[in-house]
Parts: sequence; C-alpha cells; structure tokens
Amino acid sequence: YEKAIDDYSKAIELDPKDAWAYYRRGSIWSYLEKYEKAIEDYTETIRLDPNYADAYYRRGSIWSDLGEYDKAFSDINKAIELNPKKSNLYDSLGEVCEKKGDYKKALKNYNKAIKLNPNHDTARKNIERVNQILKKVIPLNENNENKLSLDSGSPVAEGNNLYKKEFSKLKSIA
Repeated sequence: YEKAIDDYSKAIELDPKDAWAYYRRGSIWSYLEKYEKAIEDYTETIRLDPNYADAYYRRGSIWSDLGEYDKAFSDINKAIELNPKKSNLYDSLGEVCEKKGDYKKALKNYNKAIKLNPNHDTARKNIERVNQILKKVIPLNENNENKLSLDSGSPVAEGNNLYKKEFSKLKSIA
C-alpha cells in the first residue's frame, strides 16, 4: 500500500487538480485506518469536484466511524442528493440515524434502500435490529400500537404487525 500511496502522491504532484488521484489515495488511507489523512484527501476531492458523490459517502462513513454523526449525516445526505438511486447510500444514512437514536428516520432510510434494491439484505437486517430495539424502547400503547407511524406494506410495518400479534398472544396468556 505504501507504493500505491507514493504513486498517487506523484500523480497529484504532476496534476494537483486530479480529483480522482486524491480520491484513490484517500481510499488507501482509509483502508490503512489513517482517517485524518483520508478525510483530508476526500475533502480535497470534493473541493476539486463538488459533484463527486462517492467522496462525500466515503468521508461520511469515516465521520460515522469516528462518532461524528452530524458530519456523517451531512456528507451521506449530500451523496444521496448527487446519486439518489444508489440504495447503499440510504442504508448508510439509516445507520447514521440509528446511531443518533433517530429510529424513525433510520427505518425510513432502510425502507428506501429496499425499495431501490429489493435484495438489499443488509437493510433488511438493519430493519430487524431496529425493530428489536423499538420493542424495548417504544412500548405498545393500550391499543396494541407503537408510537411510530409506518407505511403499511413496508417490511418495517409487516415486522411491527407480527410484533403486535405476538404481543397479543402473550397478553392473552398472562
């Protein structure tokens, strides 16, 4: 990886306006867990090419890993603005929302990821995890409904309906 860093650094010396070279070097820094350097290169990529969606996404992912959720949210949201049909961006934004404790937004983004890509297994697993969390933090009211309003027919709504049925069974046994 050191050689690749050197090669991209030489490419940047030859053409300091080469956004792709900064992006690639940033990817290697990220892989090597040199996050500050990766953020610097992704930031330079974005300065040179403000429409480089993947640079926003990658920088946002690092911000998320570092616990900088507001910065992560902003960057990944910008990536979505530039590339609204990429399902993994919505899944990543959902993960940031989940880390921030905004489960409703997390579910909305996970569902959007599945809508764009029905085979998005990670988003489905994330929905299941959030539903498990919600069972613990958002109890059902006396009408057997939880406080989140979700679109009917969505995987999340289906999961909540299953939860309501199971809850009713347990309630009738007790």
